[in-house]
Amino acid sequence: MDTSKIEEIGVDAVRHYINSIACARPFISTNDKTPLWDGSIFVYKNEKFKNEELDFFVHVQVKSHDYAKKAIPDTENHQVRLKDLEQYEKNGGLVYFVVDIDSAKEGHVFYVALTKTRIRNLIKNAKGKQGRSISLKAVPENTNEFLNDIHTVALQSEYPILSL
Repeated sequence: MDTSKIEEIGVDAVRHYINSIACARPFISTNDKTPLWDGSIFVYKNEKFKNEELDFFVHVQVKSHDYAKKAIPDTENHQVRLKDLEQYEKNGGLVYFVVDIDSAKEGHVFYVALTKTRIRNLIKNAKGKQGRSISLKAVPENTNEFLNDIHTVALQSEYPILSL
């Protein structure tokens, strides 16, 4: 399948999931060439989506690929460049999505909430490697779990990490 088509299906799958959350709005681009992230998720205090009701936002990165295997896994692993992790930490963290596109061209969405603390640990344990493998889980049906995870990213992005 064409890479731009894979990306479109992946971003659409992420948007669809985010749009299932009453108080959230995705702003995610396809064919995006901006460095580091593909867009953001804005979470509001209610469903009115007024600027004064904005609760928090997080940056997102979406990676999609054609998944040729028969069964979609429960978890996904993805390699992230160390230089990208360093920038993600510097810029407050993000939500990282990987979308497996099955033979029916349906996207199966996985995510990890990369807080500054989590990113710092990934970098610290890189031990000279150029990248790190991150483990992602399928987006939960209970969207409150997802909202709690991404809210943690937003909260940590506001404060410096203390080294003790």
